Amino acid sequence: MDVDCDGADNGARGCSNDPSGQGTTAFKDKVSKYGISDLNANVHPYVVFGNEGASPSFEPKDHGMEPLSVMAVVCGGKLVTYFFRQ
Repeated sequence: MDVDCDGADNGARGCSNDPSGQGTTAFKDKVSKYGISDLNANVHPYVVFGNEGASPSFEPKDHGMEPLSVMAVVCGGKLVTYFFRQ
């Protein structure tokens, strides 16, 4: 599993060592209606899921998975809850 720290405050705390981190996410406009400027991986854990156009390709929406839905991830035998960000 890869740690992705795109979004607000992407150079702080646990995200300070992500060289590919970007300052915004594709959901910045959508989450603003909840009173936050953007997703912040230090506060709002999320998983990037899907690889449309890759080989093999997987499009989450084809399987009923919608962006900003809640997902459960099992890592190291522990259940962790994340938001889905495509």
